[in-house]
Amino acid sequence: MREEIIFDKMPFLDTIQQDKRQQILEYFRTAPDTLADSFIVENLPQNRVFVREDSPLDYVYLIANGVVKATDYRVFGTEFDFTRFDKVYAMGGMEVIMKLPTYRTTLTTVTKCTIVKIPVKPYTEWLYSDAHALQLEAQLMGEYLLEQGRLARAFLFLHGADRLMLLLIRKYEKYGNNGVYHIKANRQHLANETGLVVKTISRALKKLEEDGMISKSERFVLINHDQYLSMKEYVDRLIYLSEEK
Repeated sequence: MREEIIFDKMPFLDTIQQDKRQQILEYFRTAPDTLADSFIVENLPQNRVFVREDSPLDYVYLIANGVVKATDYRVFGTEFDFTRFDKVYAMGGMEVIMKLPTYRTTLTTVTKCTIVKIPVKPYTEWLYSDAHALQLEAQLMGEYLLEQGRLARAFLFLHGADRLMLLLIRKYEKYGNNGVYHIKANRQHLANETGLVVKTISRALKKLEEDGMISKSERFVLINHDQYLSMKEYVDRLIYLSEEK
C-alpha cells in the first residue's frame, strides 16, 4: 500500500511516536491500496470496552496510539488482566489465523486510544493472499504468545509479594522513564493483574515497602532504578532455583 494512501486514511500518523508510525507503515507495506477503503478510524475514551470475549469476530483492531488491556473473565469467574498492549498489534488477527469465530478475550482502553478498525472479510482476504503479511502477523502473534508463556511459567513459581514484584519489574521495564517508574496504588487493579486477592496485595505492598523494594505514598507506588535491580535480582534467583528443582 502506498504511504500517501495510508497517511490520507490515517492523518493522525503525523502526531504519534515515530516507532509506532513505522510499525503501521511496515504492517501495511504489502497490502493492496483497495484495503484502505475499509479502514475506520475511531478515537476511544479511557476505560472503554470495545471487544467482549465470545462476541462474534467482526473487526480486526489496530491500536495506533494509547494503551489497551486484555482481560479474561473465565479464570474462576474473576477478572484477570493478563497483559497490556502498547505496541501496534492486530487485535483479532490471532483469531483470524486460528479460524475462530469469536474473540477470545475482552479488550478495554487503559488510556485514550486511536484505533483503526478493519472488517474481518477484507482483512482475511488480504492476509491469506499475501505471504509477507501472513508471516508478519504470525511473527507478532508468536512474540506475544512467547511473552505470555514465559510470564505464566514465572507466575507458577511465585506467590504473594514475589508475584507482585514480578509485575512491578515488568512495568518498570516497559514504562520506566529516566530511571523511575510510578504507578497508582490501586489495589484492585494490581489484584486483577496478578491474580491475587486485594488483602494479599495490601500485605505485599507493605512488605515491599518495609524491605525497601518500593517507595509508597497514599496514592502511588514509586520504583527507582536501584529498587528495580534489587527486585529483579531477587525474583530471578527465585525463578532459577524453582526451575532447578
